[in-house]
Amino acid sequence: MDELLPDFFRCPCCGFQAEQLAIKNDLVITPKVYKTAEKNGISKAHLEERVKRYGWNQEDAANKPIRKKVKHGDWPKRAEQNGIPKGTFYQRIKWGWTYERAVLEPVDKKRRPDIHKSL
Repeated sequence: MDELLPDFFRCPCCGFQAEQLAIKNDLVITPKVYKTAEKNGISKAHLEERVKRYGWNQEDAANKPIRKKVKHGDWPKRAEQNGIPKGTFYQRIKWGWTYERAVLEPVDKKRRPDIHKSL
């Protein structure tokens, strides 16, 4: 594996500074590895990221399949059937609600600002 170099990140908003590790980009991936990755459905960019950014060896990077993200099953559809917008459903899941609660608890329309109210 390549040498890990210390790198510093500074937040432009608050000035927080953190040390992170950066991998040198002077690795050469062989054409054979690119072809193997292409056969396995792995894009050139994904292969390079696995090798150069995450430090994978070339064979593993070209042969290990990409994990498919599992969506939330039929829960979003059930939420819409109950009158809950998809965005609200996803936000509730992000907040840590259970799927059942996110689908069954009605939207509190009182908390929503009335944008049509005349001044």
